[in-house]
Amino acid sequence: SIILELHAKWGNRWSTIARSLPGRTDNEIKNYWRTHFKKKAKPTTNNAEKIKSRLLKRQHFKEQREIELQQEQQLFQFDQLV
Repeated sequence: SIILELHAKWGNRWSTIARSLPGRTDNEIKNYWRTHFKKKAKPTTNNAEKIKSRLLKRQHFKEQREIELQQEQQLFQFDQLV
């Protein structure tokens, strides 16, 4: 839906969204959103949060692995000196 796309772009800026839809007032857009999309949008937010959480965990794991590899490399170099 156009309203869904515009809401994703501008959030709850109903007057901005209404300017993109001739013949619709900001109040009509807001009411339409609240009636049709508000309940459906919440799971999407939760999914976005879950995805963000997974990405952060992966990034943390990657950073930890890089640190471990650097430490192993340093130990190897030290062993070569001894």
